[in-house]
This record gives sequence, C-alpha cells and structure tokens, in this order.
Amino acid sequence: MLVIRRRALVATALACGIGAAAVALAAALWAGRQVRAATAAVSSARSVQPASTVIWRVLTSQPDVAVTFDDGPDPQNTPRVLATLQRYHAVATFFVLGSQAEDYPALVHGEVAEGSEVCNHGYSHALLTGKPAAFIRADVAQAAAVLRQLGVARCRLFRFPYFASDATARAVVAALGYRLVAASVDPQDWRGGSGQRIVRWVFEHVRRGDIILLHDGGGPRGATLAALGPILQGLAERGLHAVTVSQLLSSAG
Repeated sequence: MLVIRRRALVATALACGIGAAAVALAAALWAGRQVRAATAAVSSARSVQPASTVIWRVLTSQPDVAVTFDDGPDPQNTPRVLATLQRYHAVATFFVLGSQAEDYPALVHGEVAEGSEVCNHGYSHALLTGKPAAFIRADVAQAAAVLRQLGVARCRLFRFPYFASDATARAVVAALGYRLVAASVDPQDWRGGSGQRIVRWVFEHVRRGDIILLHDGGGPRGATLAALGPILQGLAERGLHAVTVSQLLSSAG
C-alpha cells in the first residue's frame, strides 16, 4: 500500500511540472511519516490487545506492575519465592508447567493460598512454533487438565515458552479461551550472574503497567532469589504495587 501511494504521489507531482528532486524529497518525507506512524502503531499494540495477539504491558493510570514467574513450581526455588512474597505482602503470577505442577502439587496450592495466581505455561515447555495445531492444543490442554485436577481456579492467561509463537499457535491458544501474555521487563535472570545485575536491569526499565519476567523453575535460581526482595522493596519505594497480571489487566485504561 505504501509503495502504491508513493508511486501515485510521484506521478501526480511530475504531471504538475514539479522537478524530480523535489518529488523525491516530498516522497521521502511522506514515507518517513508513514514509517513513524507504523512504529507508533506497533508500540501501541504492546498494551491490552485482542485475544489472538500478545500482551506485553498494560496501559493503566494505576501505579501497578505485575511480577511473574515461569517454569515452576520447583521444590528448591518456589518455597523461597513464596516466603519473600509473603514478607513483602506482595502477590505474583506463576506461569507453571503442567509437568511440574503434576510433580509438586503442594507448591501449586501454596501459590494459590498466598493470594497469587497460577496460569498455564504449557505441559512440557515445548517450543510451539512450527507445530501442528493438534500438538499445540494437546500440550496446552494437558497442562490445563493438571491444574483442574488440583482444584486450581482456571486462569485465562497463557504464556508461550520462550515467548515464541506463530500465527497457528496464537490462534489455537486463543481459541482455547486464553489471553496471551509475554513481558515488557526481562532481566534474563535465567542467565544467572548476580542478584544486583537483575535488580539494576529491572529498575532501569520498569514503569507502571509493566510485566516483569522472572523464573522459579528450570534450574538453580540463586540470583533471582537474591534479587526478589530488593525488587519488591524498590517497587514499594517508588510507589509501585506488585499485583497479578489479571489485576493489572483489570486496571487498564
């Protein structure tokens, strides 16, 4: 569409006797406006979105951010995460793997008991891009079945493993009744390193409406555990409230 309109602009200008250089300049300026408009549209899209697209952050007037954890529950990490959340009177959203929830049901119940929400991250942490619809549907449904058997109230949020999805995966998961959630603040805590690095990254980027990604599963999470308390304290000192993703979505607008 942009190419067609640019050609029309050039043709009209030449017909009116405007010089080629002036035409080229005008066309470039027009194209630049279109690129800026497209960029703004993409940026705007990373807020509350239709069901088949991904929510990266939420536009809200409330001083809220969502702290989220992936890949658990884990018997070494999750109890310490829950203890820290309790100490700071905070809640979080746990995007759990069905296989892990199946192995550690008491930890899932502990997450719910502390007022946090438990949501679907798939059963096996499989990469869902390039997969048949039947495979995607089965993986997501298997995780949902585990949570249902554990008596967990259905969370209508889903996070793709690795944040990776394609049109088929998004359509299938949305058709199952889920909203798709990623994150806008990702300190890559899974890389390890120091808790200070994670804390610094978070506070260099976080603002109201953001979704913070951390991990309580997938391996040793010493750096994450060291960072969590300072993150929660720092949010409070900045007047930001740590809420669940569902609570953040409810404050949109």
